[in-house]
Amino acid sequence: IIGMLNNCIKHNFNAIQFCPKYLNDINARHKLNNPDLIKQVRKIVRDNDIKIFTHACYCFKFTSKNDYYLKLTIDNIIDDLELNDSIGGLGTIIHLGSNKDRKLNYIDIVVDNILEVVKVMREKKIKYKFIIENLSHEGSKITWHVNELIEIWNKLNKN
Repeated sequence: IIGMLNNCIKHNFNAIQFCPKYLNDINARHKLNNPDLIKQVRKIVRDNDIKIFTHACYCFKFTSKNDYYLKLTIDNIIDDLELNDSIGGLGTIIHLGSNKDRKLNYIDIVVDNILEVVKVMREKKIKYKFIIENLSHEGSKITWHVNELIEIWNKLNKN
């Protein structure tokens, strides 16, 4: 990460997104567990006014009502958000996953699960944001169509 930040500075970039763990392993935890490295990253970000974002795992199951997958998803997002906070990041980018089972109420399930993440964020006093990234049209991926994103947003605003 230090090399990426130095390249940002070298090329006058003011923002960077990086993946602190394996994108295809929901059980992975970030490798930035060295307090001195975290302080160094935070100082570089602050001193050079670099906007830094993390990108979360691709394996989240926001359409699942399975308690195991929901807990794993929430724990993973919280891990990313806490890392983001420690390095002076602005947020974590998240894909909501797929609706492979073609559930009719998948938007409601996604909204309920997002609200669970927000609940834990509030409990842990995490002030940084998670950013929902829409996807290109890939079969059953959620939010590839802007109407899905609007529907999710409208339902979140009602809560």
